[in-house]
Amino acid sequence: MNKKIALCQLLPEAHNPGRNLFLMKRTISTCSKKGAVLCIFPEDFLYGILRNHSELVKAGKKYSYWLNHFQSFSTKYNIDIIPGTFPLYNDGKLFNSTVYIDKKGNVLTQYSKTNLWLSERAEYTPSITPPKCFESALGKTAIIICWDIFNYKLFESAIRQGAEWIIVLSAWSMNQSDDHKIE
Repeated sequence: MNKKIALCQLLPEAHNPGRNLFLMKRTISTCSKKGAVLCIFPEDFLYGILRNHSELVKAGKKYSYWLNHFQSFSTKYNIDIIPGTFPLYNDGKLFNSTVYIDKKGNVLTQYSKTNLWLSERAEYTPSITPPKCFESALGKTAIIICWDIFNYKLFESAIRQGAEWIIVLSAWSMNQSDDHKIE
């Protein structure tokens, strides 16, 4: 298989989703022009790392709003997109979630993180649903998020489903000293 994948490790501006969305749009356009079939952004890209409950709930309630933007980008630029992760507020709970959107704007999968990082545990709810494999531009694919890599059962589940690709979205901060106090 000879397909270009764009791994978009860019520096988001914390608490500025409008600016980050503009940066995503510009990057997606560039990657599409260069022949990429899939554009992947890291965990927490849209908002930066949020840990304040009210900010997370506010962001999570805009999940569909942002999803509509990503879907329009995929169709406009004819490219599949994984827009990193962003908060999802559902039934009074917050999840660290992602989607895979194909070039026609269809959401092929939605996944929420199961193994939360230390500082996420106070605000987010861990998902109890393992990743589901789906047909992507790359083949049979599963997506997991960051600390999910430490749960081998997620990999076993993906392999049993026939995964050829397991994509891991992550954001490792330079300073995690406050998180280590939680341990």
